[in-house]
This record gives sequence, C-alpha cells and structure tokens, in this order.
Amino acid sequence: MKAIWLTLYLAVIIPAFAHAGVIVGNGDDGADLEGAVPITQGPILDARAKARELVDKVGTRGVRSLGTLDDEIQKSALYLAPSDRQANLPQDQGAFHADMRGLVYARTQPSAHASTRFYPAAQGLNADQLVALHVHEALHRALPMDVREDEAKVSELTLAITSPGATRDQVEQTIDRLIPNRSLASYDSDAAADQLASGDPAFGVFDTPNSVGYSLRGFFKSGQTSALSPNRMHSFHSHLYPFGGRRSPFGMGIEMAFIESTNVGGAGNNFLSGPLGLSARLRVWSVRSFDIGIWGTANLNTLSALEMKNSPFGRDIATLGISMRKAFKFGYVENLLSISTGGSTSQAIGLVDYSYDYGSVVQAKVRAGVKIGPMSVGGYGEIHLADYFRVKGGAFKYDSGRYRILSAGPEMAFTIENIEIGMQGRFLVGATQSANFDYLGNLLGVGTAQGGLGASASILF
Repeated sequence: MKAIWLTLYLAVIIPAFAHAGVIVGNGDDGADLEGAVPITQGPILDARAKARELVDKVGTRGVRSLGTLDDEIQKSALYLAPSDRQANLPQDQGAFHADMRGLVYARTQPSAHASTRFYPAAQGLNADQLVALHVHEALHRALPMDVREDEAKVSELTLAITSPGATRDQVEQTIDRLIPNRSLASYDSDAAADQLASGDPAFGVFDTPNSVGYSLRGFFKSGQTSALSPNRMHSFHSHLYPFGGRRSPFGMGIEMAFIESTNVGGAGNNFLSGPLGLSARLRVWSVRSFDIGIWGTANLNTLSALEMKNSPFGRDIATLGISMRKAFKFGYVENLLSISTGGSTSQAIGLVDYSYDYGSVVQAKVRAGVKIGPMSVGGYGEIHLADYFRVKGGAFKYDSGRYRILSAGPEMAFTIENIEIGMQGRFLVGATQSANFDYLGNLLGVGTAQGGLGASASILF
C-alpha cells in the first residue's frame, strides 16, 4: 500500500512543481495560533516519532545541509488549530500544504525551532502522509536560508527522503543537484574533528577534507638503550584532495617531522629531521551512515648516514589500511585495520654496531566517543601484533618472536568554525615479554617506549 500511495502522490506532485522554481514562504504572521491547542497524543504525534526514525535510518545527519533536520522534527512544538484555513497564501500553494479542496494541512515559520501548526484537514491523512508532512515542514526550518523557502526544492527533497527504500546516497545526490557549491559555513565538520583528535590517516565523512596543521608530541622516557633518546616531535602536515567527488574525496598528504632528543648522559640536545610521511586516502563507500575508507602511508627515514648511527628508528615503513566508521547523533564508533611492512636499521653504541630487524605488524584499533556541542571526547584501544623484533651486535643476540602490544588513550577535539584543536594520548597497557613501542621502530606512527601525549591544530578548507 505504501508503494501504491507514493506512486499516486508522485503523479500529483511532480507535475505540480515541474514549473515551480519560484521562492515561496511557508509561514505567516502566526495569527492562526489563536485558539490552537498543543498536540499531546494521537496520530500526528505518533507520526513525528516515525519521521525521526525515518531520517535516522536514512542518515540525514551526515548529509550536507541536513544536519539539523532530526532536531527540527523533534523540537518543533506541535499545535492543532481549531478550524481549517483556506490555502489563500502564496506559501500554501503546494501539494504538501493543502488538499484538493484548498484546505491547508500545516504551516510553519522558516526559522529554526519554529512551531508547526496543523489543521483539521491533516487529520484525514494516513500515517505515511503525516510522516512526509512532518519531514516537509522540518525541511522548511532546517535547510540553508536561501533554500528553505523554495517550495519546489523542499518538495523534491521530501520525496527523496520519504520514498520507499530511500538511502543516504540518494539523498546526497539530490542535495548535490539542488543545492550545489554550498559555503563552508553550511558544512558539517564533526567527522573531521574526530579524525584530527585520533591522529590516524583514515577519515570519515566530511565536506572539507583539505587541511594544513601542526602537532607537538612529547614522549615518555624511552625503554631502549640508545645514544639518541627522542623527547619531543614537531610535525607539519598538508592534506589536499583535488580528486573524486564530495562523497568520495581522493588525494594525498605530506607530513614533515622534526625530533628533539637528548644525548647520552643528558649532555646537550639535538634537533634532527624526523621521518617524512606520505599518504593517500580515498572514501570508497557509504551506506546507512556507515563510511568505508582505504588509506596508505609511507614513513620514510630522512636521517643522514651519520645520524642513523645514533638511532634505532631510522627505517622506512609502509602501511595499508581500511577504516569503517559509524556516526550517530551524539557520537561515533570507528574500526581500523592495517598492516605495516618490516624493515631494518643499525645503531652504533661505542665501538659496537647493532642491527635491528623489525617484522611486519598487524594493527587493529577501535575508536569511540561522544559529541557535546563543538567538542568531541572519546578514546581508543589498539593492538599491534608483530612477527618479531631482533637485535644483534657483538656477542649480543635477541629475538622476541611473535609479540603483541596493547595500548589505549584519550582523544579530544574542539571545533571553532574551520579551526580544529585536538589533544590525544597513548599509553602502553600490556605487552608480551615486556615489549614496548621501541620494538615497532615507528616514530611517526606510535612513538617510543611507553607512549606519550600530544596536541594539534589544523585549518580545514
């Protein structure tokens, strides 16, 4: 029956708006609120709950320009007028606003959280029609100001959302066609804030993926006997996505790092060039508010031959991974799975040369958090499962065999327009054979020894 009703509804609405590109209002001076009573029960109130379930299922919160649609459905006060009104206002001339007798179904003001006024004529609508009416009136309040009063566009978006089997991709395609080239102010950047806080190369759904920024990481005391003990790392990044569409951006990133270190015995500090990070990222799929992305990184050693003799961290690392993210109203959950290549490097301590061999590493990570206004607060748990870590020098030999490292840490990000401020931490929770992050030899990725704390700032555009 739903499909039959919708087919008939489309047959009426599409011809009605084929020529209706004009802007019309959807509210009046509110005089018809006189004598209206709040709706506290009945089919109209029940339909609002179903409308919220529908937009949540479609995933409109993650769609550009529709981020507040669910709030508008939920927060609008509902009133029932004592008598019907004739559709004698310009804003009433639409199939969603009046019936064939010229009686108005509902009205609202095109401003955030305005009330919705229903008329007795609306009580003759069935459940599906009432759901569509709630969505339609909420769109008049949720869409950008220069679009919310265009009845033709609002009606087409209503159909895209309420059609049987509607998907987020279909709604996004409709938005892209009806509301192209929106300004950055209308974009949602929650997912970008989450990505910034995580420090991970994977990314979720966001409309401004391009970014430049700076981060500072301080490392806890190293557990490795080393002539070079990294204390802090400064890094500058630039991520640009010139390819793909808004829903599937593809591009590359460059990150340059600089290391502050302390010499043996604490005698003086060094400021050395750290690893060079190169990355490529692509969002490949989105359905039911899930977003799937693939990414690859290469952390390349930039230390000179002389500097490498003082560090066990001078190796090249390549990583390939996949991210799966689910965003919902007040939070997010993300799974990341990746594999990193092995490698080797050497270090001179006194007259003895040591060689370090690193096996391939599988990384599994779960992130979760909540969103409170412009702030995202959460944490993560991660496991690194490595094939081996081997050290050989003089008469000394060590082979860890397969080992694991468990880590966790907090994440927090704060968004001010297109500025993102993030803080994050990494703590070693447990490991096989007293292993620590030095065993991974991945300074730009996980850091050293027992972990560390960091802060970052980025500009999104």
